[in-house]
Amino acid sequence: MGTAVPPGTIQGLASNIQWQSLIDQIMAAEQARTLTPVTNKITADQTGVSTWSSYQSLVGALQSAATTLRDTAFSAMVATGGTDSSGRAVLSATATAGAVAGTYTAQVASLAAADQLGGAILASSTTALGMSGEFFVNGTRVSVATSDTLSNIRDKINALNSGATPTGVAASILTVGTSSSRLIVNATQLGASGVQLVDGSTGILSQLGIVDGNAPTTTTAAGGAQSYRLQNSTTAVATLLGMTSVPAATSIIVGNTTVSINLATDSLATIRANIVAAGVSATLSTPTYNGTAMSELDVAAPVSAVAGNAVSQRIVQVLGFSTGRTAVTQVLANSSVWTDSSNIAATTATALSALKVAGTAANLAVGDSIVLSGTRGDGVAVSKTITLNGTETVQTLLSAVNATDFLGSTTRSATATISSNGTLMVTDGTAGSSQLAMSMVVQKANGTTASLGQVVTQTTGYNRELTHGSNANVSIDGTMITRTTNTISDAIPGLTLNLLAAEPGTPVTVTVAPDTNTTVNDVRLFVSAYNAAATFVQTQTAKGGSLAFNVSLRSSLRSITQQLVANVPGTTGTLTNPSSVGVSLDKTGQMQLDATALTAALSSNPTGVAALFARTVTTSAGLTYLSDTSSTQTGTFAVNVTSAATQATLTGSGFTGTYSGSGTPPDQLVITDNSTVHTAYVSLVNGDTLTTILGKLNSAFVANTMNVTAQAGAGGQVVITSTAYGSAAKINFSYGYGATNAQAQLGLVPGLISGTDIVGTIGGVAAVGVGQHLTGANGSPAAGLALLYTGTTAYTGQVVHTLGLTGGIASAADFIARSGDGLTVTMTTALQAEISALTQRSSDIQARIAIHRATLTSQFIKMEAALSTLQSQQAALLSQITTLQSTTK
Repeated sequence: MGTAVPPGTIQGLASNIQWQSLIDQIMAAEQARTLTPVTNKITADQTGVSTWSSYQSLVGALQSAATTLRDTAFSAMVATGGTDSSGRAVLSATATAGAVAGTYTAQVASLAAADQLGGAILASSTTALGMSGEFFVNGTRVSVATSDTLSNIRDKINALNSGATPTGVAASILTVGTSSSRLIVNATQLGASGVQLVDGSTGILSQLGIVDGNAPTTTTAAGGAQSYRLQNSTTAVATLLGMTSVPAATSIIVGNTTVSINLATDSLATIRANIVAAGVSATLSTPTYNGTAMSELDVAAPVSAVAGNAVSQRIVQVLGFSTGRTAVTQVLANSSVWTDSSNIAATTATALSALKVAGTAANLAVGDSIVLSGTRGDGVAVSKTITLNGTETVQTLLSAVNATDFLGSTTRSATATISSNGTLMVTDGTAGSSQLAMSMVVQKANGTTASLGQVVTQTTGYNRELTHGSNANVSIDGTMITRTTNTISDAIPGLTLNLLAAEPGTPVTVTVAPDTNTTVNDVRLFVSAYNAAATFVQTQTAKGGSLAFNVSLRSSLRSITQQLVANVPGTTGTLTNPSSVGVSLDKTGQMQLDATALTAALSSNPTGVAALFARTVTTSAGLTYLSDTSSTQTGTFAVNVTSAATQATLTGSGFTGTYSGSGTPPDQLVITDNSTVHTAYVSLVNGDTLTTILGKLNSAFVANTMNVTAQAGAGGQVVITSTAYGSAAKINFSYGYGATNAQAQLGLVPGLISGTDIVGTIGGVAAVGVGQHLTGANGSPAAGLALLYTGTTAYTGQVVHTLGLTGGIASAADFIARSGDGLTVTMTTALQAEISALTQRSSDIQARIAIHRATLTSQFIKMEAALSTLQSQQAALLSQITTLQSTTK
């Protein structure tokens, strides 16, 4: 049986009233009266937040488009041209805002190329080579063990091209055939300063065929010689390279003079001094490679090894005066030696009829033919037949091979000779990669064949230098310039030339002009951005919109629209309103662009159009405009500099003669540059002159990348100066060892020395000075206007700042869309606060309604219980009455 239900808890059981429905109706009426208006307001506010956020994005896009017009659109330049008369692209050019309109003439004499070298063809890249020793790649040592394979050597070279000091050289293995490979090394950057390979004492690079250990020396175009670059010019060469097997001291030939060299002790500076002492001019240069300053020795005469002196040859190669890049010549050889009938090595005079091949008589006779076939070095197939009459000699055969109708072609010749041991040799006349091949077949008169031996490749021809590292050479308006890259951006301000093909003697023109198309397109984007914002405002503030009739939204757009129909402040002449150049508002509130009218205005008066749209700034001589902000207003501002910025400067007393130190350790100067927090320690020794001390200081400053220089004062003082200006430019000077002695002689007082910031006003209001920069104060009309003054005395001038149409609109848009305190942020913040309060109010109302529902439900339940009790009592009374009536009867 089920659980008994307490009387009165079932709706209408006693009262026959559907009171639950009645409660629902009461609650619905109360919710409609108190809760629904609150939730409707929350929904409206949430829609408002979304609307303001969308508006912020649209106005932000308008601000971006206006800023582009204000800052860059009217300074955009375009470069065209760079093709020859046939239409071939010799170079391409791109221009930036800094380019000057005009026409330039260029001739590309040569392109920059990356250095690339290749070794000999080896049987395998994975078999141990059995070589041990060392070699050097761009001044860095590579150690080789007997177990190393060609692949191992490649990996060791590549491992050095990483870290803080990469070699700038990469290696790979070229698979020539199924069982043949060669090592390829190449510079990772373009330019003549490419791959430097120096062989060790065991000649590993020579064995790999990538350098020629006996190669002749190289000379410069001027007839002199240039060494390899090294990390510095003051450390012994062997130490710099890390050589474990140093060549013995010996001599080399410089010009016609013998110069002694000892790599164990001699630096490039020492070698230069020895060469100069021998009467030959030599200089040290400091080329930059991979971003690092290096040292190089340039000699005004050829450099070569002492004849027959292998050590001298190696020293010449270590120093880079011999690069060993000569190509290898292909040589063919007969696999079988030839002898005469007496078994004596054949000569040119040996009769073919008496010829023996590998000790066996060839049995050549009258009427036999020797059929020659082959391929010249350039790949052209050739053939020839010699019919014997009994008088032919080996020379006859050699002459046939060397004839112009066979391998002696004037196009790509080869030469056949007979060696002293009777071997037929064929040597290509051109070194390098070759397809030279030859075979000989004897056709006997009786129809049989005989052999004179197989001609095989004895030495495979190949080029060690696959690509010669070279710089780009281009003449611009008659001036030849050289660069290590084919992209030249530092020759003509604002113009980048991309060299595509070398055509010496073929001039091409490059024209730089204002980029009208870009400007018109940027105006079109500005118009589109405005129309998107205007359409949005019209839709959202219309009846039924999410912000219907919202005054703030409408007035914010009006602040922008008003500028489109008014004259632009600061403009004069006929171009004072955007409609004068084809930009206007139609009756629907949309901005329209007449691109034809704008293009015509840009062509006839580009300066006027730029002044109408863009920000323009002009300054008095001596002032440089740097930047401004959205707070900077249009106006003419007086600039008054009362105190120019200064550098931190430390000046000693007059110093003459030579320095007299206090002993060991040497006296020391300690200079800290606070802008870089780098410190230089400079030691002074007996005999140092003022020039020597200044050189030590400046070298230390450069080595430690400090913003400090040292120079001589008018009275012979040591003057140490920061290169930066202002209070942030500080030099902390002190002494290490020998302080008393050093200060007495130099007069440099220890301490912290600071520069001073510029002091002045802009527009009559005290400006903010930092270094040489003077910036308009916040709250003033010139707020955010930053100027540079590099003078050293007081100054008076002015700056004229005009925002232009887009500058004013960008400022108005900034007020609307900027984060933090912009109009859209303010409005969404207020709505979000209201949403939060309404949400809490909604929760309170729902709680009260729930309590009311519970109260009514309880009361109805009690009513049902009471009625149920009364009904029970009624039934009992009726029962008693009925019983009484029955008894009475």
